[in-house]
This record gives sequence, C-alpha cells and structure tokens, in this order.
Amino acid sequence: GGSQKCEVAYLDMMQEKCGQDWHYEGVDVVNFLKNEFAKGKVVNAFDGKQWCRGELLARPTLVSRSKPSPEDPNKKEQVLQCRVQSHGKVFTTERVRHRDDIQKLLHSVGKDQF
Repeated sequence: GGSQKCEVAYLDMMQEKCGQDWHYEGVDVVNFLKNEFAKGKVVNAFDGKQWCRGELLARPTLVSRSKPSPEDPNKKEQVLQCRVQSHGKVFTTERVRHRDDIQKLLHSVGKDQF
C-alpha cells in the first residue's frame, strides 16, 4: 500500500544519505505469506462475522476479487481456506492473523478474547 511505499522511499533516501547502515532486502509478500501461513497452521481467521481459531486447509491462493475495483478490475486477492477448530465449519477468508501473537497480547492484558 501507500504507507509501505513511503517507508521504502525513506529507506532508499537514508541509504543514499548514510550508506549501508540503511541497507535492506526486499521480500515478495506473496512468498512470505505462503510460507508464514502454510497448510496445517493454526491461526485466528475472520469468517465474515467474527474472529475464530482455525486450521489452514491449503496454502494461500489468488482469486478474482468478489467486488472488483474500478481502478483495477482484474486485480487478484489472496484467500485462505480455514476450518474452525471448535465446530469444523470450513470457510474462505482473506483475513488471518498469527494465533500465538494475538494470544500473547491477550494474556498480557489479562483477557481470554477481544
């Protein structure tokens, strides 16, 4: 998005100004997501109504957007298939987050859930 482009532009400027102390390696986010959210990983996923704990059933895949943008009608989005641990419902979502990190945050503020 736009904020990331600004961050990268700032890094480039600082690298020109200050040298290799500001060196960075770009990472393709699609490859990162495929590795980070691999099949079998337990995550928190949004089922359209609420966040729930579930297991990823497949690696992220690219699909056409359900609501195409007028600026880029052919743009694809990443989706993941997930099975809810508590009752087994299977759904597709583009909204997942690391379960462990969220659980640690909740624990640190004394909550079981948001």
